Amino acid sequence: MKKRFFPLLFFPFFLVVEIINWLSLFADEVFFPSHKRIVVSSPLYITGMPRTATTLAHNIISCDTKGFTTMKLWEIAFAPSICQKRFWLFIWKFDSKLDNPLIKTVKYVESRILKQFDHFHPLSIFNVEEDEYLLIHNFTSELLIFFFPVLKFLRRSYSTSKTDLTQIHRLEFYHKCIKKHLYVFGKEKTYLAKSPAHILRYHSLKKVFPDIRIIYMLRNPHKSIPSTISLFQNFNTIFNSRLNDRDIITHTLLIADTSFHFLTQLNSQEINPSFIVLKFEEFVNEPELAIKKIYKSFHLKLAYDVEKKIRNYCVQQSTFKSKHKYSLKKYGLTKEIIVEKYLDIYRKFYRY
Repeated sequence: MKKRFFPLLFFPFFLVVEIINWLSLFADEVFFPSHKRIVVSSPLYITGMPRTATTLAHNIISCDTKGFTTMKLWEIAFAPSICQKRFWLFIWKFDSKLDNPLIKTVKYVESRILKQFDHFHPLSIFNVEEDEYLLIHNFTSELLIFFFPVLKFLRRSYSTSKTDLTQIHRLEFYHKCIKKHLYVFGKEKTYLAKSPAHILRYHSLKKVFPDIRIIYMLRNPHKSIPSTISLFQNFNTIFNSRLNDRDIITHTLLIADTSFHFLTQLNSQEINPSFIVLKFEEFVNEPELAIKKIYKSFHLKLAYDVEKKIRNYCVQQSTFKSKHKYSLKKYGLTKEIIVEKYLDIYRKFYRY
């Protein structure tokens, strides 16, 4: 019953939220037309396969609030418009003067509702989150297959074409959302984004943001792939999507094919100052050193107080050890199959 109960509550709630969101987005055109003149300059994107420490990298870099701005889940889900952002910022400010009764209530409620996500991706509307969820508003997100089981018959093919005009058109909405974010949170700041799905639309993003900078988080494919399959199985269970395991495995391998295609393509360029690769194994062991490498590679200034904040965050996270173990055999795969399939990745980045 629980598996069916969550989607039954989710869909009416989603419908109401989306009606409010779109009315607010249209209101922006009337009350804040100047947001259209904002230029999104040199945004920094963290991407790669899922389960490769993209979230950790996103959280650490977002500590640099002087140089970067990124979205939190409350903004992505409930405030894509300028009107909504300003409304909720006023509410949060007013609430803080009363010792945060609203925030405490929201945190209690979300701890009850979102606790089923805790074992694979803890969620809170007050945490920074991947802006892939913005694309749910215009029904172009890669995650819709889980949120809307009726779409399970669709089979997604990821384009590696430089002229995918349909995908570029779909990103116009996403581009506007980022402009609205910068309008409220700092026009002079660098926009920071994280989502494994962004690498799947690389050429389209490059058209929208010609000076885009990318951090590709790379983990051994024979470890990231079963971990990703497990992640999608969790989504499948929570949203009662009724996808079978073969669909999920095929979907995961399709994502891996496209993701590693772009990694190979971008990394093959002799000089590419807008693209760097960070290996998962090195990043989780010495995250502070890896972050300094990012700043140096992109010629970013790392202020002393920001460096201190990053160091403190890394120390807090150093005690975390994942207890998850994933078996390729469970999914009808072997390390040998994965190595052969992605041999170029192993030759370039790993000994095997």
